[in-house]
Amino acid sequence: MGYEDYTINSKNLLARFAHRTRGKVALSYVHLHSESKVLDFGCGDGDFLSHLSADSGSSKLVGFEPYMEPKKVASALNIFRNWDEITAFCDANGLFETITCFEVLEHFSKERQIEAIDKIHKLLEPNGEFIVSVPIEKGLPVIPKNLRRIAISYKGNEEIYTLKNIACSLFGIKSQSLDRLRKGEDFLSHMGFCFTDLEDLLREKFIISKLSYSPFPKLPYFLNSQVFYQLKPL
Repeated sequence: MGYEDYTINSKNLLARFAHRTRGKVALSYVHLHSESKVLDFGCGDGDFLSHLSADSGSSKLVGFEPYMEPKKVASALNIFRNWDEITAFCDANGLFETITCFEVLEHFSKERQIEAIDKIHKLLEPNGEFIVSVPIEKGLPVIPKNLRRIAISYKGNEEIYTLKNIACSLFGIKSQSLDRLRKGEDFLSHMGFCFTDLEDLLREKFIISKLSYSPFPKLPYFLNSQVFYQLKPL
């Protein structure tokens, strides 16, 4: 099964609704013109860039993705695996007006988050926008999310999806077990990720100009699945 089978095409109605709404919210945050310079950091299979390309016609839409292969429809886009290629693009075309990063930073340790935020800050225009979304992994969303993860990928991940870890995430308790899961250079699981901790790191380089929750923007975070940030560089 591919990534879409677990997200926008999931058989789980709640998961499918949350991910499809997230995609619509992400598109609503980006305002383009024919010469827009946009970087999608951790662009996955290039689906979001494909939507942007169809809407704007800009040839200066760039993706950074060291892991996943692009879809066929995204294969003609500028998707690079190495950060040096991104900086070379900026040398030739100027800094980016908009940088997006959707559902990526929760998979990084704090050290890697700081490194990524610093890289992004350096390649963003002084008046540009950095748009981020990450999952909400504390409070009530923890229960349906982790029950689904257990059903999909429990085997081999028993040390992650423990009752203790789920309970600590539910109540926002930072245990030693969760702390261990948030360390290392590997692509980390969602378990133990806290969006407010990331928010503190973002504030060191950016001003938060807009914050919203998805899929129910009028409800508090603990009744939502994702949080979106629109940021301006300091």
